[in-house]
Amino acid sequence: MSAERSEAPTPRRREDARKKGNVARSQDLVSVGTLLVAVIGMRFAGPALWGDMQDILGEGLSNQSDQELTASTAYQLARDSGVRMLMALAPLFAMVMLAGVALNLGQTGLMFSGSGIKPKMNVLNPASGAKKLFGKEATVSLAKALAKMGTITVVVYMTMKGQLAAIAGMSLETPAQATAHMAQLGFDIAIRAAVVLFLIGVADWAWQRRQWMSNLKMTKEEVRQEIKETDGDPQVKAAIRRRRNALLNRMIASVPKADVVVTNPTHF
Repeated sequence: MSAERSEAPTPRRREDARKKGNVARSQDLVSVGTLLVAVIGMRFAGPALWGDMQDILGEGLSNQSDQELTASTAYQLARDSGVRMLMALAPLFAMVMLAGVALNLGQTGLMFSGSGIKPKMNVLNPASGAKKLFGKEATVSLAKALAKMGTITVVVYMTMKGQLAAIAGMSLETPAQATAHMAQLGFDIAIRAAVVLFLIGVADWAWQRRQWMSNLKMTKEEVRQEIKETDGDPQVKAAIRRRRNALLNRMIASVPKADVVVTNPTHF
């Protein structure tokens, strides 16, 4: 019977695991966090971004250039329009990218490890695959998927329920007004769903952290062995102390027989 892993992992064990790329990390937290940032960014930058897109599309369709519309000029127009669209979207893309980097670094810190790219033959083991498919992690993944689906369903229902009268009145509005109302409704659904999903992501990170610490638990023998490796073998240290005390006792016993005793010398 294997020894029970009842001891919390030591800092050295956690650091060794980190060097191997074994850290607590929630991919759901990263993906949902970047989604939340994207939704918030669209809320503030959306109107300006929509105006830029209208200008680019209008200029492309009007083709006010004096040049004849040929395959070459059409390619040039499409390329220029694409560059302008990318420039308009660049701040939003940068915001989402920085959010993804920050969420990853917030969980693992700055880490470089080549262990993750090494081939692992145990992934080809059918027994290992079945354990992952029907184990605790699979159950947790299923629970997370159901929670996400339920969250989105409830958010959409509650938001739409409170806006039924406004939706019915859109038929009397101008296209621009109806489009603005639909955009606002879409944002309300997106921001509420993203916030709740982000909270689920935080809970998932806490679970991943708990599982990581549990997997790194040590036996009492492993803890004792690590203490020997870091601080030295206690038996060897005790033997050194005994020899040092014995030598000191012999020196003290020799003092009465000494011709000269030098104490605290200041000059040599």
